[in-house]
Amino acid sequence: MALFHFVNCSLATFIPYYIIYDGFKLSKNVGATKLFFLVCFYYIISQILKLFALAFCSIGLFQSMNLFNIIFQESANIIDLAGIYYILSHKHTNSINLNERILSVGLSWGFYESLATNFFPFLIGGKSLEFSLKYIYRSISANTFLFSNLSKTCLLFMWMKNTSGKTKINGVNSLLVYFTFILPLVNRIILINEESFRSDIFIQLLFEFALTFILSIITKFIFNSHLNVSHEHKNATYSDDEIYQVSKDLKKKDKKKKKN
Repeated sequence: MALFHFVNCSLATFIPYYIIYDGFKLSKNVGATKLFFLVCFYYIISQILKLFALAFCSIGLFQSMNLFNIIFQESANIIDLAGIYYILSHKHTNSINLNERILSVGLSWGFYESLATNFFPFLIGGKSLEFSLKYIYRSISANTFLFSNLSKTCLLFMWMKNTSGKTKINGVNSLLVYFTFILPLVNRIILINEESFRSDIFIQLLFEFALTFILSIITKFIFNSHLNVSHEHKNATYSDDEIYQVSKDLKKKDKKKKKN
């Protein structure tokens, strides 16, 4: 029975990544495949830095697990943002279509995160006689963080490109704070009692998933509007250049006429 639950939880956690990755034909894209391995490198580096940062800054703090210590641990997620930032800044990412770039980075980062935080606990739990319900809780959380990582990548890209408009910048920053700090913190608090079967944990996790999904849709709308503004700006710039070139050519023709 434990093996059956292990397979179910693993499929519920990792199949969505495969469906999205294959559905958008990223598996057939050589650039996306290279980016998948590049993300692996940056993810490992960021997690090592997080461990060192927490170990260095938390000396004497973790004698008891209280709310302050949980908040302190989740604050290290800023290093994850730095890792995604460097991936998006990497010269290799410019050779890939923007939508494929965002999907590849977000899915790859989320996949490695799930692999590190869920797969190995699932594997250990599958070897025991009984498979705890905490793994089902974790599989629900994994799908929540799938949308979170995709949204976080979109928002960070917009932040890097200096989204125009004060309201839009505030919206991007607020959503980044939610996906980077608030969501992991709330999820951590919900799963404090993950060893016990409680219906309220299921309700809280489902509400968390629904809220994250809605905010992910909002992020998608902001991202699309950002792309539209960028395209309009490029078109306007191109039109100005074109007008300048035409006027320059006319001036040259006038000079030639005067000489003649």
